[in-house]
Amino acid sequence: MFCPNCGTRNVDSAKFCESCGYNLMQEQPAPQQQGVQPTPQQQGVQPAPQQQGTQPAPQGAPIPRIQPVYQQPVGTPYPAPVQPAPKKPVSPAVFVILAEAAVLALLCFLCYSRIQTLNDPKTAVDRYMTAVMNGNYGEAYSYLDLPDSPYLTEESYERYMDASGMDQIVNYSIEKDESGKDRDSVRSYLVEVTRKGSTSSEPIRIQASRSREKRMLILDQWNLKAEDMVVEDVQIETSPLLTVSLDGITLDRKNSTVEDDGSQRIYTLPETFKGIHTMTVSGDGFVPYAKELEFSYDVQWEELEFPYVSEELFQELSGRAAESWNQLITGILAGADADTMPEELQDGYDYAYDIHRFWGSDDYTTEIQLTNLTASLQEFDYWMENPEIRITISADEVRNGVYVNSYNPALREELHEQGVGKFNVVYALQNEEWVLQEYDTSFSY
Repeated sequence: MFCPNCGTRNVDSAKFCESCGYNLMQEQPAPQQQGVQPTPQQQGVQPAPQQQGTQPAPQGAPIPRIQPVYQQPVGTPYPAPVQPAPKKPVSPAVFVILAEAAVLALLCFLCYSRIQTLNDPKTAVDRYMTAVMNGNYGEAYSYLDLPDSPYLTEESYERYMDASGMDQIVNYSIEKDESGKDRDSVRSYLVEVTRKGSTSSEPIRIQASRSREKRMLILDQWNLKAEDMVVEDVQIETSPLLTVSLDGITLDRKNSTVEDDGSQRIYTLPETFKGIHTMTVSGDGFVPYAKELEFSYDVQWEELEFPYVSEELFQELSGRAAESWNQLITGILAGADADTMPEELQDGYDYAYDIHRFWGSDDYTTEIQLTNLTASLQEFDYWMENPEIRITISADEVRNGVYVNSYNPALREELHEQGVGKFNVVYALQNEEWVLQEYDTSFSY
C-alpha cells in the first residue's frame, strides 16, 4: 500500500504511514479503469493549498526532480530508536590511584635528584671540609685515599691536623680547580679556607678519585687526597745498638727499608704525614730519650744522637777498668813482659812500668792494694760511627812491702806507703761491643 499523502510504500495491514504518519484507514476511492489516471478531485483528495507567496509552476514547465528517499523494505519492522546509555559516575578509587601515581613520580624525581647530588664529588669534598671545620678528624680521615703505610694512622693524622691549625678554620668555599687535569674518575677542587682571626684566605687543593666500590649499590664513592699532606723517603740514621720508634711504632724491616753496615743503621720510611713527629731512642746501656722531629719535605735526613750512658753500663765499664788497672800493676810487679799482658793493656805497659817497676825489683817484695775506688764519666762522644766513653777511676794505692838488702839479707825494712792513683780509660764501640781502646795512669804520693 502506498501512502496517498507522501507516496511511501507501507505494508497492506499498516494503519498509519511509516513516513508521514498519515491515517491509512480512511476510505479509499474505487480504482479507475486501466489507462485512465483519476484526477485528485476525482479521488476526493483536495489539492494542497499553495504556500503564501508561492506561485504555481507555469504549465508545461519541467517538474523538479525529487531525491530518492530510502524506503524500508516491505515486511521489515522499523527499528526502534537507540537511546544513549546513561553515564556512570567516576569511582573515587580512580582519583586515589592518580594521586598515588603523582606522589610516586614526585618521589622518583626527588630520589634521582638526591642520588645525583650524592654522586657529585664536590659533595664529598664538602663533607670532608665540614668534618675538618667541626674537629671531627676521625670522620675526615675516613674520606681520605691514603697510601698503604703503617705510619699514616688516624692518630698521626689528628696530630698533623692540630699542628697545621685546621681547628682554626671558620669558613671555606669550594671551586673547581681549573689548573688540575680532570678525568672521568678524577676531579680537582680548590678550597679557600679562612682561619680564625684572619681576614685573608689560603688555598687547599683536594683531588677526588672515584672508587670502584659503591655505597648502597648505586652511589659513587669518592676518595679524597689533599696535596702537600704526605712526605716520603724520610731517612733516619742511628746506631745498630739503638732501638728507634716513630710515634710509638718501632722501626724495623717490616715497616721500613733498612741499610746496616755494622757501625750505623739507616731507616728509610715510607709515606708519613707532614708535621711534628716524636722519635723515641732507647738501647741496652742507655737512658731512653724522646726527640721531636718535623717532617716537611721529601728525602729528608735526620741523625739521632746516642742517648746518655745508663748507670748499669757505666758501672760495668768502670768495673772492667778497675780490673784492668789491677791486672796491669800486678803483672808489672810480677815481672811480666809487655808481650805477656792482655792486648788491650800492652799500649800502656811502659808508662805504668816506669811508675811501678822499682817495686818489683829483687830488693823489694810488695803488694799493692787499690782502695776507695771512685769512677766518673768524663765524656761521651756521640759519633755515630765510633762512639766513645771516657771513664776516670781514682783510687788509693796502698803499698805494703819489705825491703831486702841483697848484700846483707839480714837487713830488712818494712815499707808502707800510700798514694793516689788515676786510671783514665777510653772504651769505644766496635762491632756492637765496648772495648778498651786507650788508657793512661798517673800516681802521686
